[in-house]
Amino acid sequence: MELPHISSAELNSALGELYPAFRYALPARRPCLVPDWKQLKPGDVILTASRNNRALDPVYQFQRLAAGMADETAKWSHVMIYLGDLQVAESNRKSRDPDLSTVVSGTRIRNLGSFVAECDMQICRLPDKDFSQEQRLEAVDYARHDIASRPRKYALDRLFEMATNLKIRSPEQAAESVICTDLVLQILAVGGAVMVEDHARHSAAGRGMLPAHFCLHKRLEQIPMPYYVLDD
Repeated sequence: MELPHISSAELNSALGELYPAFRYALPARRPCLVPDWKQLKPGDVILTASRNNRALDPVYQFQRLAAGMADETAKWSHVMIYLGDLQVAESNRKSRDPDLSTVVSGTRIRNLGSFVAECDMQICRLPDKDFSQEQRLEAVDYARHDIASRPRKYALDRLFEMATNLKIRSPEQAAESVICTDLVLQILAVGGAVMVEDHARHSAAGRGMLPAHFCLHKRLEQIPMPYYVLDD
């Protein structure tokens, strides 16, 4: 199926003041792919799978070897929340955005264009009957406020907890650092009042929920990321 095309002028008109940062984050080579924001909903869960050096990804290896997941499932090693305007909330181990001058680790709002060149993406969506538009917007507001008011580090020790199924962090330490699944479930449960039981089980267990568990979740519809082709 041929993908629809979009021009820079159309993208600029759609994104407004956010356009320069998004354009800068995209791959330099044209044509390139642009996620179709018209088919995304605020509060959507987005999974990513690296196309390069997957063997060096500890989360992928843990999901494949320790959790026994098939490769096509284990490849989904990072999870984020869509905020709208082609932005996501995430807690990332270490990465450098094209529009950031330093390597960032922890919670932040990131440009979805930053993932286009190196990652496959998939949407995991709760049905509208379970996640209303009002709840979605409340989850987004919560995410933006949480990241702005209390930025947290990426929880390397949380990875050890998940590998050993042991709780080693104090409540204070747990509040100061999170991995991607911690943040996503917190935004959904506390901000949007959905997946509350999943969040409670994840918070209580040493191992908790891994990124790839979102693509196995029975309540979540799995949708391939839709794209435009940007020619200029």
